[in-house]
Amino acid sequence: MSGPHDLFARYTFGHPERAAAELRAVLPAHVVSEVDWSSLRREPVSVVDPELRQTESDLLFSARLRSGQPLLLYVLLEHQSSVDVAKTQTRKTSSASRSTAGSSSAPGAHLLRA
Repeated sequence: MSGPHDLFARYTFGHPERAAAELRAVLPAHVVSEVDWSSLRREPVSVVDPELRQTESDLLFSARLRSGQPLLLYVLLEHQSSVDVAKTQTRKTSSASRSTAGSSSAPGAHLLRA
C-alpha cells in the first residue's frame, strides 16, 4: 500500500523512538509504566491478509517489560478516505454496551492485568 496516510504511518512507526512516543500517548498509564521503552524493536512480519492490504497495514513490535518478561505490541492501521457508516454504527453500539457494562475500552487495557 502506498499513499500519504500509509507513508505517514510508516514514517511515524518506522523508528523505535517515534513509535515509542506514539504508543506511550495512546496506551493506558499502567501499561506505559511497565514497558522498558529502550528495548522496543520493530519485527519484520505482517499478518494482514494480502486481499486487505489496500485498506489495512499492520506493525509488530517487541519489547521487554521492566520485570524482564517479553512483550509484543501489535498495531493495526485501517486506511480509508471516507466514513464507513456500517462500521461507525457498529462501533457506537459496541461502545455503548461497554460503557454500560463498566468495562474499559482503552487501547491495551487488557494488558498487564493480573
